Amino acid sequence: MKTLLQRTTDSNFAAVRNICALLRSVLTHAYIKKEDIDALELMCNEACNNLIEHQYNMALDEKIKLTVNLLNNNIIQLKLTDTGIPYTPRIRATIPAPESLPEGGWGLSIIEMLSDNFYRSSDDSGNHFFIEKTCQLTNIV
Repeated sequence: MKTLLQRTTDSNFAAVRNICALLRSVLTHAYIKKEDIDALELMCNEACNNLIEHQYNMALDEKIKLTVNLLNNNIIQLKLTDTGIPYTPRIRATIPAPESLPEGGWGLSIIEMLSDNFYRSSDDSGNHFFIEKTCQLTNIV
């Protein structure tokens, strides 16, 4: 395992945009294909927004720690850590009914569709949200 990025940011939506832009830059420099970078950035954004909304109850003065690891076989792992409300055991995503056009509720469904694996845990150090995706490398000239 190689750590590509470890950064702590504030729990507000502007900071989430900034950490996602940093993630894109780091993955680009690691020669990850654009399509995989797009998916990882979207999943990171959705996960961070979920943390702000559900674990921190919209408190914008808390912290989110993002760790990006390169695992074996070109698997990128995003690990998001927060100190908010502990996770409930339910992890399966429930896709909202399209006809209801909900404003929210799509985050976990998007992550489930785009990732190879995701899981959550809570311990004394906080909540940990892991997202894993096998990525393709760009052709290095």
